[in-house]
Amino acid sequence: MTKRNKILTASAIAIMLAPAALSLTQQTTQASGLVGFVGTIRRDAGQVVDDNGNITQTTLPNFTSWKLGQTKQLRGKTYYQVGTNQWVAFDSMDISKNGNQVGYYAANYNPNVYHVATVAANTPIVNGYGQNTGRTLTKGSTWQLGQITTFNDEAYFEVGTNEWIPASYVTNLVSGDTEKQAIPTQTQTATKKVGTLSSTVSVYGSDGKPLGITLKQGTKWQLGDLVTIGGTKMYQVATNEYIDATFVNIPGEKPFMTTNPDKVRGQNGTIIFSNSQIVTAAGIATGVKLPEGTSWKLGETIRINGVEYYEVGTNQYVTARDFLLKSAVSTSTSTSTSTTITNPGIPTPGNGLVATTTKQQAVYNSETNTYGQVLKANTSWKIAKLVVNKYGAYWGQVSNNEWVFISNVRLNSGLNLKTYAYSEPEFAVSINK
Repeated sequence: MTKRNKILTASAIAIMLAPAALSLTQQTTQASGLVGFVGTIRRDAGQVVDDNGNITQTTLPNFTSWKLGQTKQLRGKTYYQVGTNQWVAFDSMDISKNGNQVGYYAANYNPNVYHVATVAANTPIVNGYGQNTGRTLTKGSTWQLGQITTFNDEAYFEVGTNEWIPASYVTNLVSGDTEKQAIPTQTQTATKKVGTLSSTVSVYGSDGKPLGITLKQGTKWQLGDLVTIGGTKMYQVATNEYIDATFVNIPGEKPFMTTNPDKVRGQNGTIIFSNSQIVTAAGIATGVKLPEGTSWKLGETIRINGVEYYEVGTNQYVTARDFLLKSAVSTSTSTSTSTTITNPGIPTPGNGLVATTTKQQAVYNSETNTYGQVLKANTSWKIAKLVVNKYGAYWGQVSNNEWVFISNVRLNSGLNLKTYAYSEPEFAVSINK
């Protein structure tokens, strides 16, 4: 028998002899997407550790192969279960299935930590059945990764709902829990704080320019320092990567608020939607709602989780989108700081402005950050409010939490959009699909 055949025979025996009790689940194990793959020992004679990461007296011979079970994070890296209370490090073996070898990032992947990665080439997207969708990710673009799975014996990373890309296309992977570099000036330390995102957010560089990366609503990130970039408070989430602090919720702390207290102070605002919810300055719903058509003298303006709110009472705030503003009657000679123009002689938001759809389109739901019901072409809708995001995209509010894209409608007015739109930098920037 040749040497090569001896090795293959030894590998086959090792696979058959690998303990079958791989369904044993520890509290800290992860359901690896590579269960059922084979690890062939290549380095350090396959040192085995126990469930707690303690080195045992057992080693696996080089060139033997073992069917892999669950994964666990031990001793700072990923270990694969090869038997009851027996684990081997990912970098002690080559992991493959039917000749398809798994790369470094997939082999060391921890699905319980959020990752951001760049694709090295135009990358095909497949659905949950491994079928090509015909869509691709552009070379050099960066995406947040979800779970890991396999199709046709190849590892794939999740990049969206029912959307997966081959792990072999991924490069420059950064984990959400990596140690953050400190910024030496203008910082407030946020050591080991973990924040949950209240909205899908864009990631910026230290120069304040968007990097083309978005992090999903509801995901958790270990935070670095709180810094000021271009007048905006931001948390560092990775090397040279920052997110707007107003979208970060930290357990035990009030939501971060950016306050422009005098924007509408002293003006009267009329509620234009039914049951407008009152919240506290911490963003907590009080259970009290304001009736449609009622008018309120407004106090300070604050931002809670990136959304603008007006004060209607002591520690009582209502989202600015629910108000139609009118300048307060005053004998003062001072000029109002609001840009609201009352009775300009043309239709305006909440005052006769109507949008007619130029084609069939789905409305955007700002509460769920998804598209909702579909409006037929050539139907008309009253516009109560206009919002513009950081990319200069304008949206018109047609009902509670429902908006149409202004570029897809025809307005019955030649009004200056910029004059009447509220600035919401992150509004509809990254819509869940």
